[in-house]
Parts: sequence; C-alpha cells; structure tokens
Amino acid sequence: VIFRDMRTGLRHEYRKDDIAEIITEFGTVVRFRAEGANAAAALGPGKAPATAAARAKAAEQRAPASGVRARGVAGRYRIRYAAASAVGSPECTQVWTRPPNAEDLAVVTHLPGADTLAVAFQGGDLFPSNVDPDGYFASTFRIVPDQARTMTALTTRLHGRFDAAGALDLTVNIVFYRRLRTGEMTCNVTVKAAGLREK
Repeated sequence: VIFRDMRTGLRHEYRKDDIAEIITEFGTVVRFRAEGANAAAALGPGKAPATAAARAKAAEQRAPASGVRARGVAGRYRIRYAAASAVGSPECTQVWTRPPNAEDLAVVTHLPGADTLAVAFQGGDLFPSNVDPDGYFASTFRIVPDQARTMTALTTRLHGRFDAAGALDLTVNIVFYRRLRTGEMTCNVTVKAAGLREK
C-alpha cells in the first residue's frame, strides 16, 4: 500500500499484512480482510467466531451494500466554477485564470460499489480518487512535472461529494510555490464548484 504525505508529497510504502486498518479522512475504516475472517483465522480452521457480536459483525459485512457508492456515480458532469479564493503572495490571483461561472466537462469513471473512481476533465487532467459509501471523495495530488528545473512546485487536488440525485459539490485546492530572484511566491488557491450529471 502506498501512502502520499499530504504535507510533504513524500510516498511511503507498507505491506498489507503490516496494516490492521486505515481510517480515511472521512472517518471510515478500511480493512483488507473482514474482521470476522480474521477472528476465524485466529481460532483455527473449521471454527467460527465465538461471540454473538463477532457473528453479527460478520453478517453485516456479508449484507449487500447500499448508498451512493453502491449505486455508482459514473457519468459525464457539467461543472460550473465559483470565484477563486487566493491566500499568499499578491500574484496568487494569477494562478487560477478561469472567470466565475466558467464551465467544464468531466467524465467520472466508477464501478458501482467500488471505493475508487477517476475524474477526467476535458482538457486532459485526470484525478484518481477514493470515495466513501455516502459519496464523499478525495483525489490524489496531481503534481506538475519538471518542477525542479523551473524551481516551481504546483499541486492540484479535488474533494467533494456526489449525491444520489446526480449532483456534485466540488472543491479544487491548488498549492503553488515558485522561487524568484527577488524572493519567493507562495499561494494556496481554493475554488468551489457545482456539477450535475448529464442524462
């Protein structure tokens, strides 16, 4: 399993067997094996979990999933952006150049029930993402290549929520840094957006 540190951008790799559980930013718990299966394995072959609570938990995990993720959120979305909010150097207003109410088209690829999806924008930007059962999602960071040569660091990340009616609430977060001869430029730009799945 590969984790990327949100603050530094560094990648850390762990073996799945070394991870008991992962708690996502949404507060949901991800395990690689069902708790009931782990308990049965600890008891030995041919034995079931000993407690009623363990049996109930195992039954709950076998029950069919429900919610936004279970139904799937794939489709083509028309997205409209609000005005950008920029914090940092005066030049930060130039990082996001789209005017308020500008529109974009994005295709979301998602299999019903899957905990990952991809958001592909018409311009070519692709954001692999995790999604929880209620439709809340967060993408990995998209890092602009060749940053060392230009002494520039720019990352873009999406997060938001898909709802059952086909609407999308979206936030674009851009972190930008550039070393200049006269100093440095540091920006944190946030853009809110709303989308609707086309029929």
